Amino acid sequence: VLSFFYATPMVRVGKNRFNFRKYWYLKSIIIALVWTLSCATIPLLEFNATKNQLIWFSLEKFLFILSIALPYDIKDIAQDSKPNGIKSFAMKFGISKTKWISNSILSIAFLLALWLYPNFYIALLISYSFAFFLNYKLNINTSFYWYTFLIDATIILYFCTFLVSSYFFM
Repeated sequence: VLSFFYATPMVRVGKNRFNFRKYWYLKSIIIALVWTLSCATIPLLEFNATKNQLIWFSLEKFLFILSIALPYDIKDIAQDSKPNGIKSFAMKFGISKTKWISNSILSIAFLLALWLYPNFYIALLISYSFAFFLNYKLNINTSFYWYTFLIDATIILYFCTFLVSSYFFM
């Protein structure tokens, strides 16, 4: 539903149609929110998690997904700079500040994850270090495959390192 309202101007305000695309900061936030709800929050509801577990778990996942969604704004900067392009973090702040914002959010998520899952510090260190490394290497000329495979792979790496850690260390 959020994605639909992001792309479709449904409400008329005066002579203009209103949609979320006009708000530069919502693109990555909506992506992170939709991924968090569909892959973390809703599944956790099935396990009868407490309110605190649900909030903290979802917040950490939201921040992690947001931090890896922001690099896509850098990838899309050429397309977004066209007259009808979507305004984004990278358009508003530039590449280096967007990377800084992404790494700052990733740092907060990492600290939160360490607090939530202290027994999984090795898994967290591997997953988050990989995401930091990808952000560090990112630039305007970075290959499409960098985004498609490596940045998206951080989610898979996160899961796999937790799975392996739980098998060996729990």
